[in-house]
Amino acid sequence: MLKKVISCTACATLFFACSDGSIINVNDEAKDKANISFLVLDSYSGEAIDSVEIYRSKDSKTNLTDSLGYSVWKKNAIGNYVFELSKEGYATIRTSVDVVEEGLGDVARVPDVTATVPMYKLGAEVNGTILYTDKETKNKVPAADVTVIITNLNRSIIPNEMSVKTDKNGNYSFSQLPEASSFLITVPQTSIDGNKYEVISSTSVPAQRAGATVDLGVQNLTLVTSDFSLVNSNTNKIDTNTTVTLSFSTILDKDSVIKNIKVLKGNISVLTQVSLSTDNKTISIKPFSGSWEDNKNYTISGAVYSSNGSYLNVNKSFTVGGTTTTRKPGQIDELKVELDGSYLDISWTRKDSLATGYSIYYKNDSMSNYLMYTKLSSGNYTSTSISYSNLLNDDAETTTVNIIVLPYNKAGEADAKRAESVSYTFAAPTAQVSNLSVELNGSYAYIDWDAPTTGSYDYRIYYKTPSMDEYVVLTTTISTYYETNYTISNYLESGDESISFKVVPYDDFGESSLSKAVAATLSLAIDVVAGVAAEIDGSYFKVSWNNLANASYYYVYYKTSSMTSYSRTTSTSSLYKNFLISSYVENGDTSISFKVIASNAANEGVLADAEEVTIEYPSGPEVITGMTAELDVNVIALNWSAPETGIVKGYYLYYKTSSMTDYLRSSSNPTTTSVNINKALYTETTDTDISFKVTAYNDFGESSIDDTDPVTVDLSTTPDPL
Repeated sequence: MLKKVISCTACATLFFACSDGSIINVNDEAKDKANISFLVLDSYSGEAIDSVEIYRSKDSKTNLTDSLGYSVWKKNAIGNYVFELSKEGYATIRTSVDVVEEGLGDVARVPDVTATVPMYKLGAEVNGTILYTDKETKNKVPAADVTVIITNLNRSIIPNEMSVKTDKNGNYSFSQLPEASSFLITVPQTSIDGNKYEVISSTSVPAQRAGATVDLGVQNLTLVTSDFSLVNSNTNKIDTNTTVTLSFSTILDKDSVIKNIKVLKGNISVLTQVSLSTDNKTISIKPFSGSWEDNKNYTISGAVYSSNGSYLNVNKSFTVGGTTTTRKPGQIDELKVELDGSYLDISWTRKDSLATGYSIYYKNDSMSNYLMYTKLSSGNYTSTSISYSNLLNDDAETTTVNIIVLPYNKAGEADAKRAESVSYTFAAPTAQVSNLSVELNGSYAYIDWDAPTTGSYDYRIYYKTPSMDEYVVLTTTISTYYETNYTISNYLESGDESISFKVVPYDDFGESSLSKAVAATLSLAIDVVAGVAAEIDGSYFKVSWNNLANASYYYVYYKTSSMTSYSRTTSTSSLYKNFLISSYVENGDTSISFKVIASNAANEGVLADAEEVTIEYPSGPEVITGMTAELDVNVIALNWSAPETGIVKGYYLYYKTSSMTDYLRSSSNPTTTSVNINKALYTETTDTDISFKVTAYNDFGESSIDDTDPVTVDLSTTPDPL
């Protein structure tokens, strides 16, 4: 990620921007560890975002961005670090940072890294409706309980994929989506009333602002063909004036034929006249010009629909005139079939050079006859892939598919009676996931694994606690990672200090062995929080402690010298907490003690076992010295020196005139070492002088007024203006 640069000792500091938005200082002093700085900005406004929690997976440490959107991680060794950034109202971001060495010779120079990370507000919404054509009534009706998947094309946002089910009216909605993100809406193949339906293509959703709603309108499910095929054609005998005919096994929808059937010469569309026979089963195609071009290759393509709403893709090629083959091609050799994810890979060896293409036929164990699946338009093909979902019925007993591949040319297809067939029987998968891991993420578990190296599967997640006898299904997912959407504590019994997970691949034909699956266990036991420290930081008590890997929150308890027991403050996920001193100091208190315990979704530390740290209250400020007073007409200017040591929050002003016996505190409480007062507000007409004293104060007391020397202003004469 970081690029090698050449440094020179005499040049000014250089910075280098990386392709991922990181910036490294290539002239850092010799050192073997780097600081990683994050600048977190709003993706739309570009403004800095404070209080973003940044979690580092390597050591489960967290940090928060400051008011300028910065967070600094100090002294990081060489390596790759994965971070997750989260804040309420924004999508969670996963990013990685590489720390690399840029030294020369024996000098270790590991440059600091600054990564600018945009975050995306939540609040965009996508709505839509799914309909299908009822096979009996031919009416468009809502498709209820159909899975709709939305995928975020920005791979840094987690979770990257979500799914919902349509309601009884066929409506679906995705809310709280991140802004400035593009999405893809897909609808997996589904079964309704024993028939298979699918959406032909995915739908793109452009990026939106938070608060905006995109209505995708209606998407129609299409009936997947199961008993619909091309049974005959004359494409092997086409002259310049021949009308091409394609005959099908069922009645066709005329509008789909006229609209969809196209003829191409190379990549150029040919203007044709397309018509349908009176029985609506045979398509006739002729050129609008009246004749085909001799010795040229043409391709017929398009999707035709039957009267019941199912469809079939047509792909037929023909050559006009030219040399006519005198015999049909012979058979292929070494026919094989194997499973590859959701597809059957079919391969063979070409044996006869007369073949100009291949017809693929199939029959499952619930069918009586072979049906054509597709035609390959080149004799050079020796393999193809077929989605097995198109070869099977909904009947659960259908587990075996037989395949025949027949070479063909203009003279026709090879003899089907002599054709070699190959079969594939579907069974539950045996593959297992690898590198299963689980981490605590607040109140949730984050489970991650590597998919099997072969095959394409969905996954079932099982869980078991020490109080359970066996594993129980938690949920299912199609992702290779899954962040649970439940609170861990809901699945624990009293005394449980761990929870274990297993992830098992499954497909349409079953799931892998649960007993052979490797388990990942998340420990939920809470240790004593170590490294508890407390200090006075300005106007605050600052309490800090060391992080616990499996802690979600920390509770800080306090007890002053006048209290008999500890009292709990609010929880925090940070590794420190500040307490305003004035809110905790009572008159007569001499000290305050703190304890910190950790908690997670299952357990909480014991207060009695927690480390205790005590802060002894300091004394009040020193006596004020160096006080002066000057009279300017009606304004008395007072100045004094601040105490050389101790904390000072402010000053109290005391005064006494010649007619008073004791000093009184003024309503003026300055925070600086000077103040101007109006003489008329403090004196009577009979007063001949006025004296002042100033004391300093903080949260722990006030300097002695008795030990403070007064300063007196003579009121008997009017001074010259300054």
